[in-house]
Order: sequence, then C-alpha cells, then structure tokens
Amino acid sequence: MKVFKQANLVRIVILAAMAVLVCPNAILAKPGLDNPSFEIGDLSGWNKDILGGGVIRVVTNFYSYVPKDGAYFAWLLGYTPGSYTTLSQTFYASAGSTISGWAFFDTWDYMPFNDNAYVQIKSGVNVLATVFSKSVFDVEEGAYDEKWTEWTYTFTEEGTYTLEAGVANYLDYAGFSFLGIDGVVLTVQEPKVLKQDIIDQLGMYAHESKRIRKAIREIEKSLEDKLWTDNFHLKLKGGKKVLDRERHAARELIHLLKGIPDDGKCGGISLIELEYTGSKPIDVDVYLKNVLLGSFPVEEGDTFVVEATEETGGKLHPEIKLVSDGIELANIHTSCSKPINIDDEHGDFIIVDLDKLLPKNGKKGKKHQISDEAQVAVEIAIEQLVKVDRLLAEIQLNDARLLDPADSVRQDKFEHEIAKAEKELAKGDEDRDDYKLGKAIHHYKKVWEHATRAIKEATKLPKS
Repeated sequence: MKVFKQANLVRIVILAAMAVLVCPNAILAKPGLDNPSFEIGDLSGWNKDILGGGVIRVVTNFYSYVPKDGAYFAWLLGYTPGSYTTLSQTFYASAGSTISGWAFFDTWDYMPFNDNAYVQIKSGVNVLATVFSKSVFDVEEGAYDEKWTEWTYTFTEEGTYTLEAGVANYLDYAGFSFLGIDGVVLTVQEPKVLKQDIIDQLGMYAHESKRIRKAIREIEKSLEDKLWTDNFHLKLKGGKKVLDRERHAARELIHLLKGIPDDGKCGGISLIELEYTGSKPIDVDVYLKNVLLGSFPVEEGDTFVVEATEETGGKLHPEIKLVSDGIELANIHTSCSKPINIDDEHGDFIIVDLDKLLPKNGKKGKKHQISDEAQVAVEIAIEQLVKVDRLLAEIQLNDARLLDPADSVRQDKFEHEIAKAEKELAKGDEDRDDYKLGKAIHHYKKVWEHATRAIKEATKLPKS
C-alpha cells in the first residue's frame, strides 16, 4: 500500500468571505493538502466512498503496521466484490510539483480470490499514473513484504488533480483485504526560496563579471519582505516591483551572454520590440528617417517588432517615429547616443526587448569574458528566473480564477482581466519554448498584473 504525506504547497483554500473582502492580500492560504497525514485524528479534508459496504477509519496501528508520519494513518477495507472502497482528495499543482506518500496492502485472502488495492493520480476521470498497486496474486508470488511502500509522482503541467486510493474484494465477501495510507506530501518549489537559490549559485561567480553582481543585487532587492505576503504570493500593492527587478536581473545576464559591454556603450540597435499600453485600438505607422517601415494594428497589451534589414545596414537608423492618424505618438532614439533600455517608456509604448550591437570594431573586454562554469551558471539562472516568474504568475492567476466578484456589475471586467492573463500566459509559454526568455519573463509579468486587477475587481464591494 501507499502512504501519502503532506508538506509545502499546492492546493488553494479560500478564506472566509468576509476576510476576502476586507483583506484581498489574504484571499488564499499557502497551497497544500488538507490533513495529509491524518493527524487531526479523523478524515477531515478527504472524500470517502463506502457505497460497497467497505470501511475507512483513522487508526494508530494495525497488527505490525504503525504510522509512517505522526500518530495516525488511514485504514481501508473492501467488502462487496468488485466494488472499491476509496479515499480521495482533489488539489491544485503547478508544473514541477511532486506528490509522494506511503501505502501498504495486507490480506486474509488467497487465489483465485484476487483482492487488490491501488493508489492513483487522476486528472478528472483520467488516470495519469498508478503509483501503487498490490493484489493477492502478488502476495502468493512473494511480492508481499509486510512493509510500507513509498511512492512519488511529479506533475509536468499545472492543473487540478485528484489523489485516489482504493481497495476491493474479488469474487466473495470473505477473506478481507486492507489498504493503509499515510504521510502524503505535496511539494512545490517556493518562488521566494528559488530566488535565494539563484543568488547562491550566481554568487560563486560574482567576481567574474560586473553584470553578475548587478543581477544579484536586483534579485536581492526583489526579496524584500515588504513586497511578499508569504513565500508564494506577492503583495497586491508593490508586488509588481519584484517582477521588474527580476526582469532587470535577467536582462543583465542575457546581455552578459551576448557579450554586450556593461559600460552602456553600444554600436546601435538592430531590433526593438514595443508593447502598446493605450486603452484604444490604433494603427501604428513606424518611420525610420521619415521612411515608412511598416504599419501595425494594436490594442492594449499587443507587441510589435521593429527590426533592421539589409537596406538599413543591419541596424536601425538614429531614431524611429511612431505615428497614428498623422499624429506623432513617440520618438525613440536608437543610435545609443542616449541611454536606451528594456522597460523604458515612450508615451503609450514600453520597450520589452532590445538587440544591441557592439561598438564598431568593439570586442568583449577582458572583464566581460567569463569561465565556462560561470556561463553555465548564468544560463541556468536565467531559466530559473523564468521559472520563478511563471510560478508567481500561475499562482496569482489561479487565485483569481477561484473568486466570484462581490459586485455583479464588475463581472465583465473581472472576466476580461482573466482572459487577458490567460492570453499573456500562452504568449509567455510560447516564448519560453522558443528560448526567448527575456520576452517570456515580460509576458509572465503581464499575467500577474492582469490577475491582480481581476482580484481587485472581484473584491470590490458593491457601492450600496
């Protein structure tokens, strides 16, 4: 049999309705399973099915079996032939989460009365994995060892899952068989802890590059307690700063790998990606030296790319103009004569990605050359920053999805923000899979922002 053990995260629990309205930052408790090791002394948090006449109890021992975690474990007995006595719990898990536990199977029966038991991970009605399975046949074949068996499963996608354990008699009502469950643990890497791990890894190579040291400082600033509700949630007010800091850190590391000097010098811009933040849909005409490069229909949140061509000499001209209906909306200097960076705002446009060129005849200075070990550490750190940002975005979005607006008038706005968040999540995943990690981080930041707006809409009280 298998045992289940609880630990750090994964399930979302809504607090009392009044607490939600009074304190939006306290909408959700830390994700986790309910009563995973049965230490309450009962089956609180679990769903039981004994329609077949079986028995489910929380016990302190069963013959030689004692708890694997704490003082109690769950004990199941099957009765009606072919009808499973089951115990289950549904929970939320993010990609990379791991659930583990312990189980045992014991029997008083013999073949051909092949009683059996299982522990499964399910998505809806679909069985993703049978992590524990034993039967009377196994006992007679010597697979029965009168000990707890440990099991584990890692989730590859975020979603809602069910842990189900069951035991059944076979052919007769006699010769009962038993299943034991204990110590269920659902573990998800905590975003705040993950970030500290990134700092520790980069710290080993901080002496090799100024950019690595800058990245570490940005991540450290993002860990300020005043910006976090707990290790999983950012505060609604100010939490955006954490994601900005992480983008800055990732930018430093990406530029390091590209060999861009950290003294701010560059030889021009070959690509610039802009996000439109205005509230009304428009057509944006992009001009380089008064020559129309292209037109882009955009609405709030859309991005578009302005890229150099052979005709432009492989880099953008000193400035680009953004025009709509004959009105100049922004003028962006791309000659590097003025500082230009990701996150710069130009009217209703934000720079979300840049490709800078090295100065003419420029080479990476000695201080920009890092060891192979440092390069590997930097590459891993960037991927981990992407993972952290997605996890933060994912948690916030799932928090929002669980809510119903207190004021029905705000339902449309609430759903609109949820839809925008889901759209940005898909864009982020697409960029991550294409290894456009800087862009992926930007989209995950937008997921968090839209989900946060949805939470604010849901928790506003009716004016009456």
